[in-house]
Amino acid sequence: MLLIAIPRAPKLRTLVLASVGALLLLFALYYYSQELDSRFYPRSGRSFLAFAHYLVGDYAKAARLYRLDLAVGFRGHAPEWWVAFLAGDLPRAEQLVRRELARTPNDPEVLLSLAEIALADRRLPEALELAGKVLERRRDDYDALFVTALAHASAGAPGEAIAAMNRALRYNRTESRKTVFLATLELTGELHGDPAASPCLLAHLHRYLRIFDPSHARIAERYAHAAIARGDHADDAYVTLGVIFAKTGRRRAALDAFRSGAAVNPRNVHALRGAARHHSERGEIAEEYRFLKQSAEAAPDDPLVVNDYHGFLTGKLGDYPQALALERAAIARDPSDSEAWWRLGTVHSYLGDHDAALLAHRRASGLAPTNLTFQDSIAQELVLLGRLDDAQATYEQSIKAHPGRPIPRAGLATVYAKQERWKDARREYEIAYALGGADLEMLVNLCQVYQALLDNERAFNCLSTVLTRDPDNVRARVLLEHAGAALKAQR
Repeated sequence: MLLIAIPRAPKLRTLVLASVGALLLLFALYYYSQELDSRFYPRSGRSFLAFAHYLVGDYAKAARLYRLDLAVGFRGHAPEWWVAFLAGDLPRAEQLVRRELARTPNDPEVLLSLAEIALADRRLPEALELAGKVLERRRDDYDALFVTALAHASAGAPGEAIAAMNRALRYNRTESRKTVFLATLELTGELHGDPAASPCLLAHLHRYLRIFDPSHARIAERYAHAAIARGDHADDAYVTLGVIFAKTGRRRAALDAFRSGAAVNPRNVHALRGAARHHSERGEIAEEYRFLKQSAEAAPDDPLVVNDYHGFLTGKLGDYPQALALERAAIARDPSDSEAWWRLGTVHSYLGDHDAALLAHRRASGLAPTNLTFQDSIAQELVLLGRLDDAQATYEQSIKAHPGRPIPRAGLATVYAKQERWKDARREYEIAYALGGADLEMLVNLCQVYQALLDNERAFNCLSTVLTRDPDNVRARVLLEHAGAALKAQR
């Protein structure tokens, strides 16, 4: 108000406005240098104004301006409902989405769109119900979890909001919808002005925003400390501190924070998994085991948690009997748990019982027929059982349905190699490699196929590449000696 109340001093007013503009420009340049995500960059006059509001911490106003800028920029180039939603025409947006829902009543994307509209319209129970339907169809869908968190936060339930955010934030991905990001940014700004807002919830919101702007790390840390001092979901606040410390290079402090969270609440899965992860990095296998076991006991129905524990038991500890007991208990609790059946199959395979492994993998695939990993496991067990024709048919079916995947190509190449169809094996291994198959075992197999075809120079170069990546690869070293000797004999 002071800036426009200087009519008799136009030069001073110009100077002040220029100074403010220069200050904003300096802020902008600083933010650009701090690896700010491109979603914040101004591309129009309106988005520049949004960026200015963002720089001064007015996140709610910034989000509304960014949203309006998207509506204008995408008009005529995006679905009509989305443009209407961005422009704030919620009745029109909902009308268009419900038409689509009538055609595809079980489409999770359509249900998620309705959930976003209900959230924007403050119909919070409806938003929660719709997001829940999405999560029934796509477990741990990032956008649906955030819609759930925002609805709970808006309804005054910070604990439930934090739980939903933590479930999403444990994945190495982010939201797929810009509108979910903007809704989160807007709510963060609104909560800043609410003295009764949960500092732990704000810590989690800023922890999320840190993904796109590192400057939020300090804000998240500040709110987390405030939450701990207030006793506001202190265990979850310690988790946020652990994440922030880890992301900013303070590894010892991160471990201490995760352990503190687990001490406050021994059933906080995120604190337990964080502590286990950091003990693993330090090579402290006994502590890693303790925290992973605790996390699996705290959340026996959470596939991500149980998968971690299963991987540790089979891959690092080699305790197959305990892994077998873990999976049998999971199946006893829920016989329709496809991932538990798949894990059971992997344990049977490790133990050499490939008939039992095949049965378990087939049960998993029957429960989740679209899961390609389960189909790959079936084919692999058929190979181990020597049923090469059945394995070949399974791999060929998988390739026909999904030609861009390297795993079935490499599997088919293995079948051909066992049948000594070396040229066919070479073709499939090379296709798998071209499709992004980076597994070293697969590459060594390809090198060995070159040797079988007496292409010793290519075999030598191939094995040299393997040893550059893994100098201790014993199989590659032995094969390289043979390839080198064959090359010398040729010369």
